[in-house]
Amino acid sequence: MTKIYGIGKERSIIYGIFMLFVTILSFGSILAVLWYGATLVVDGEITVGNLTSFVMYTVTMSVGLLSAGGTLNDIISAVAIAEKLF
Repeated sequence: MTKIYGIGKERSIIYGIFMLFVTILSFGSILAVLWYGATLVVDGEITVGNLTSFVMYTVTMSVGLLSAGGTLNDIISAVAIAEKLF
């Protein structure tokens, strides 16, 4: 039983680190778009509406990336269970 607990704990730690990386990447990209877009708005090269559009595109992509991370974890779990069954 302790071996199973140890495997589950290790898997949870790895998944947590992976999700931390994906979350930092997602929010970092939003922050980069906001920062660069704000400099373009101040310089008058784009409008606030254009910046808002780009931020919404970035948020949409980030949500997809976060969802893919969760789905990947489920797929890996299913493969591991299938290997034990067959």
